[in-house]
Amino acid sequence: LRTVGGAVTLDDAPLLTDAGALAGLTTVTGSLTLSDLPALPALGLEGLTSVGGDVAFEDLPALADLRGLGALRSVGGLLLSNLDLLADLTGLGALTTVEGSFIVEGNDVLGTLAGADALTSVGEDLSLRSNPSMYTMSGLGALTSVGRDLTVRNNQSLVRPDDLGSLASVGRDLWVESNRALVDLVGLGSRTVGNTVCAAK
Repeated sequence: LRTVGGAVTLDDAPLLTDAGALAGLTTVTGSLTLSDLPALPALGLEGLTSVGGDVAFEDLPALADLRGLGALRSVGGLLLSNLDLLADLTGLGALTTVEGSFIVEGNDVLGTLAGADALTSVGEDLSLRSNPSMYTMSGLGALTSVGRDLTVRNNQSLVRPDDLGSLASVGRDLWVESNRALVDLVGLGSRTVGNTVCAAK
């Protein structure tokens, strides 16, 4: 199986431990969702290069990394949610474009965004929220634009929103709030923001 013209969904399969049958998949025109797969330790999507719709990986407590996405260059949107063992974004090194929103939320041990170093643009929202161990935003050094909102919220270990040196514009609102360890906003530097700027502990 190399191409799927619609959506690919793997959901609510508590005994599934191997998604290797998808290793030959290169293109998904619709969305790609892997969710509620508590025993799945790896993605098995090494051949995947593009997804036209949204990609969602959520409630995968055995998944420790994203190495199975090494060829992925572009997606419609990307959600990484409740991945209990994910420490960084290693495996997203080829990803340059997220056409829609990029949301990283509720990942207990995620400390850094390292691995997404090639990402240059997010077409809609970039949201980093409720990642209690995230102490740095390192890994977004190539990001130049966010089309709508940039939200950094409730990341209790985040000291500063660093490694955004290439970010030139946020199309709409910039929200930095409820990050209790935050000491400064040095990483934001000088940016063009379309509407609201909110920065608060």
